[in-house]
Amino acid sequence: MFFSISEAASKVGVTHALFLVVRGLVCSPTKPEFLTHCNEMVETNISGDLQHFNEGFRKIIEKTTGRENFKTAGEKLRENFSSRGFRSINNIIDAYNEAAFFYGLGIGGHDLSSVDSLAKIEVSLATDNERIVPLFQSKEKKINPGELIYTADDKSMAWIGTNDIDADCFKISERTTDCLFVILGHNFVKAAELYTISLRIRQGGIPLCI
Repeated sequence: MFFSISEAASKVGVTHALFLVVRGLVCSPTKPEFLTHCNEMVETNISGDLQHFNEGFRKIIEKTTGRENFKTAGEKLRENFSSRGFRSINNIIDAYNEAAFFYGLGIGGHDLSSVDSLAKIEVSLATDNERIVPLFQSKEKKINPGELIYTADDKSMAWIGTNDIDADCFKISERTTDCLFVILGHNFVKAAELYTISLRIRQGGIPLCI
């Protein structure tokens, strides 16, 4: 696979990204000890600056949507888990949701079974013709032109902007063995910090919860 950021996406603020491919996973219920850790974490005030990861994304979304009053995916996830508790789905999704909550940012997780080994994964801005079928739905939604997306060749994997949507055809399920995790960066976050987040998914999350 090949990974890139389009010039248009770079101009609105996506300066770098980390694409983490993990193969040979076994999707299963999350281990009780990892769930205990997650539940304790969401009941604790996480130290660190939430805006450190979200401020750059806020500026990107402002540029691509024209919106001013909104919450980023990271803010919404933290708010949801803090008020309702950690929602366990499976060991793979729980692993990157744990990292997303800890750092307060959105992380994309996608099944790679339908993605060709030579596919191009690109972060870009939507054209007039982009569509996406949201998770657990069957009807397409038209993506607003000019908003942030990333695609696998001609298929939209995620839409980030007016809506935060992952595509159903790349959803992680009990049959998933190979995954792509997408962590987008901007001027407020260093590339090394994205690597640290990926380490948490691999070393702190996935090994514990498989």
